[in-house]
Amino acid sequence: MRKPRTRKEMVEYLTEHPRHLVENGYSTTYSYCIKVDHLGLTSERRQACAEMLEVEYAHEVSGFLAVLRSFDVRHHYEWRIYTEGRSGGYLVLHRGHRDEPCLHNTSGVDHASQFPTLNHWSDFDVYDLKARVDAVWDFDETCAAAVAAFVQFSTAHKVVEQKVRVTKTVKVIEER
Repeated sequence: MRKPRTRKEMVEYLTEHPRHLVENGYSTTYSYCIKVDHLGLTSERRQACAEMLEVEYAHEVSGFLAVLRSFDVRHHYEWRIYTEGRSGGYLVLHRGHRDEPCLHNTSGVDHASQFPTLNHWSDFDVYDLKARVDAVWDFDETCAAAVAAFVQFSTAHKVVEQKVRVTKTVKVIEER
């Protein structure tokens, strides 16, 4: 698919883009489904990814998180990508805060309730519309790159079980 160029194409792209309900439960934002069963993978790759998801730090070592954070940096934290959903099965686009790169903003982006008219895109001039398309397009490409990094890593590595000793401090009762 090529990037939308005309006003009509840009409006269609933004209007038809998949959306997901955000944490606050009142609004939606642009989303990208990352559920393993929805990625169109072969059964072998799907199994490799499912096994890799059982490793706590797999998103970090696979490069998945680095790709997502590069988006945040590229957009100076004004746009951020977060995971949403009960099982973290969606990547979602949020407005960020340049001054506060660690804050999670749960407001929706371009949610229908934010606009009083059905054709709210008519309120956007062509430059604002193009800027929004650029951000959402970059979001889609970044999500696809993060998923590709995770899938490639999952198929190039295998998950093995190891027994490890864990030393931990516990509280016990002693006589005074």
